[in-house]
Amino acid sequence: MIMTNFEKMPASFRYDINALRAIAVLGVILYHYKVDLFSGGFSGVDIFFVISGYLMSRILIMSIDNNVFSYKDYFYKRLRRIVPALIFLIFCITFSCFFYIFQKILLLMRKMLLLLLCFYLIYSFGKI
Repeated sequence: MIMTNFEKMPASFRYDINALRAIAVLGVILYHYKVDLFSGGFSGVDIFFVISGYLMSRILIMSIDNNVFSYKDYFYKRLRRIVPALIFLIFCITFSCFFYIFQKILLLMRKMLLLLLCFYLIYSFGKI
């Protein structure tokens, strides 16, 4: 019986690969803060996706080799991991935009009401 590389690998958590992903994310963050040493930090996104793809492929191949793969379980695990973060992100964006946009709308409404009171709204609508 020929053993593949995936059968030799332990199924435990890979701290070394997780550290590489953390370094890739750190490079992207430092790139966005315009740190001179990390002017190519955007490549950290590519590195992160390659490492994540490797890990996902490893999990899939191991489960297929062990005859335990199920599309239902695969997508359930992905959704269980991604959806809570997505809901939190949507909540944070909605919450922060509500105050930002609400403030902008109030300023615009105040300006329009002032112009309306002065019967000047028709002439200045394009300049608001």
